Amino acid sequence: MDGTAQDWWERAACAAPGVNPDVFFPPSRAPKSWDREAKRICEACPVTVHCLRAAFDASGAHGVWGGLNAWERFKRGGPRPPCDSHNGRRV
Repeated sequence: MDGTAQDWWERAACAAPGVNPDVFFPPSRAPKSWDREAKRICEACPVTVHCLRAAFDASGAHGVWGGLNAWERFKRGGPRPPCDSHNGRRV
């Protein structure tokens, strides 16, 4: 590690070989449970807090970050996601 702010990214469970990054982002017309696999991967991640912080810092981040999807982050004070972030529904 070189001590940069992004070192956590290299230790993320989603960066492990064989992990499909597509599971962290909703497909068009996604079922309500689209994020189940991503959240399972996040449960075992050693850098979830860093990831979630990055999502809150990145206004408009979509997909699962730190174990939460965009709507869950919004409910915890994050930026409001675009309409299509989760089945085109708004809260």
